[in-house]
Amino acid sequence: MTDHNPILPEDARIVRIKDTEYVAIHKYWWDKEKKRGQQKRRYIGKLVDGKFVPNAAYAAELKLTRVKKTTDKRQKFDHDKTFGTTALLTQAAETSGLTDDLKKVYGEGKAAMMVSLAAYQIIKNTTSQHRFKIFSDTNALPAGLPDNIESQRLSELSQDIGSDTASLNRLFALRAKRLPETEYLSFDSTRIASESRSLTDVRKGISKRGGYENQIGLALLYGHNSGVPLMFRRFAGNVPDIVTMHDLLTRWENIGVSKKIISIFDRGYCSRENLRLLCKNKHHFIMAAKTDHSFIRDAIEDNLPAFWDMTNNVRGHNLTAVQTQVTIPGTKEDPKSCSVWVYIYYSLAVANNEQDKFLSDLVTFEEDWINGLASPDSKLLRFYETPDSEPGKKPLIRNNDAVNEKVRYMGFFSMISDRKLESKEILEIYRTRDCIEKCFGVIKTDVGFTTTRGHSDVSVNGRLLLAFIAATIVSWLIKAMSVEVKIGKKSYAPLLDEYSLMELLEDVGQIRFYSSSIGKVWLGEILGRHRLVFERLGLENCLLNPAMYK
Repeated sequence: MTDHNPILPEDARIVRIKDTEYVAIHKYWWDKEKKRGQQKRRYIGKLVDGKFVPNAAYAAELKLTRVKKTTDKRQKFDHDKTFGTTALLTQAAETSGLTDDLKKVYGEGKAAMMVSLAAYQIIKNTTSQHRFKIFSDTNALPAGLPDNIESQRLSELSQDIGSDTASLNRLFALRAKRLPETEYLSFDSTRIASESRSLTDVRKGISKRGGYENQIGLALLYGHNSGVPLMFRRFAGNVPDIVTMHDLLTRWENIGVSKKIISIFDRGYCSRENLRLLCKNKHHFIMAAKTDHSFIRDAIEDNLPAFWDMTNNVRGHNLTAVQTQVTIPGTKEDPKSCSVWVYIYYSLAVANNEQDKFLSDLVTFEEDWINGLASPDSKLLRFYETPDSEPGKKPLIRNNDAVNEKVRYMGFFSMISDRKLESKEILEIYRTRDCIEKCFGVIKTDVGFTTTRGHSDVSVNGRLLLAFIAATIVSWLIKAMSVEVKIGKKSYAPLLDEYSLMELLEDVGQIRFYSSSIGKVWLGEILGRHRLVFERLGLENCLLNPAMYK
């Protein structure tokens, strides 16, 4: 047995069989009929005293190769690849600091593979990897990418990065260090369908398309001002958002996010327990709240006349608003109370629309009931006296007290915060949280991660990490495309006024990449508008240094 690294032919590996070390070249391919990866070994020799000794067949092949090289020394193997699209995406990863963070955690080779796979997923709108080899043969990718990336090797990468939780947390910590001084972080979750029932977190849940399906939960922490996701986690598909707060705050602390940053939550996270937990941990937050919480309704009732006082008008939003301080009492387990600011908003226009729709729904339900078409389990029955017969026999009698209570609070919505700010400021900060919804859209639509197709937890974890990288690249680019820039003395409007991201990628895809067998690389013709696109995004470095690609 040898204890050092012998010099082997390219793509060759050592295969130990009992006490003999053979040398073989592995070939991988995707079997469409069996729907799984296949591999075949070709033995080309063995190791003797630590040196590679080819067998007769491989030695004859080497001899023919040497003869061919000596008879045609001028032969060249030139490559012509698409450059603009992949260069723009991978340079975005480089410029945003994502590639550097990946290199620090996973090393240069894996980082290049991960960024290249992310670019492939964005361009092809799929999380499937089995055609990546064809893609890499026709598209210029970072020079650090290992050669001959077969499906088996990509599967091994997903398994490798998906099983390394410590490295993932290190990546999140590095991303957290890049947050701007002034930042807001939105936290939210979505559900992703699963084709496999064997995953740890797969549970039956309600599908947005109706009915039930196997699904997992995916949570994101997203930076409003940085414009990119910071962290993700998966969890059981039947776990409601409201119980995930403690886990979030623990991870928040573990990756080193400053508590000075304001976190933003939708109303699905609002509970007295979560409010106490946030205050106890001294987190700054803004959280939407349903008006059916008793302390919210008490605050509305205590300030009811103020909503028709135009001195409380929120300029530019056609709303009136009132803010009041409320004490959230403790519990037997944790008797310490906390004080929060409640911001209540009222829209007359919304109230009228909600009332019209609600009353119309009641009329339709009553007609369906008398005609025997209404469900005896409908939630609308709480607005009626308990019926003494089945649908189709007797008309319903409205419970006017229940109807009045429902209508009374229409047009109101509320926010809760640990900080006393202007009502307008709280509202405008909260409304920027649609960025996290757009990021979920990127993962599901632009990256194609609508369903988990892996059959092991580590494989799905790896694919989620690649989707996170792809979403980071897309989000960074959209952020860069949405701002005005100045080059020299000339100012340019946001690129999003001219292109969608996909239109932009298609347009710059016209730039070609050429390389020769003697190591020379160069780019084809670059139109002025294409060069200007890269400059407006701050990504022109890849045009100046094509040797960074292959």
